[in-house]
Amino acid sequence: MTASRTLLLPVLAVLSLGLVACGSDDTSATDKACSARDDLSTSVQKVVTDLKAGNLGNAKDQLSDVKSKLSALGDAVGDLKSQEKDELQPQVQQVQDDLKALTDVSSLTELRTAFTTLDSSASALVKDLGTDLKCS
Repeated sequence: MTASRTLLLPVLAVLSLGLVACGSDDTSATDKACSARDDLSTSVQKVVTDLKAGNLGNAKDQLSDVKSKLSALGDAVGDLKSQEKDELQPQVQQVQDDLKALTDVSSLTELRTAFTTLDSSASALVKDLGTDLKCS
C-alpha cells in the first residue's frame, strides 16, 4: 500500500498542475477579451468625439481602427469557454454588421442613423462583456 501511495502522489501533483494550467488559459482568454473590449471602447469613443466635434475626416479615418479592434475582440471572444463564446459571439457579429452598414452610407442622415446604431450595439457589447467576464 505504501508503494501505491508513493506512486499516487506524483500522479496527483501532475494532474493538479494540469488543472491549474487550464484555469490559467481560461483566465488568459478572459483577460484578452477584457483588454480587447477596452481597446474597442476607446476606439469607438474617438470616433464619437470626432463626430461631435464635426471632424468627419478624422472620424472616417478612425473607423479602420474600430474595425481592427473589433476583429481582435472577435478573436478574443472566440478563445473563451464555449458557453461565454456562444453568448457573446452574436453580439460581436451584430457590431460587425453595424460597422459594415456604417461604411455603406451615402448621406449625412444615413451616417447619423448608422453610427447611432453602431454606437448602441458596441456599447451594449462592451457592457455585457464587462458583466459576463467581470472585467475591471
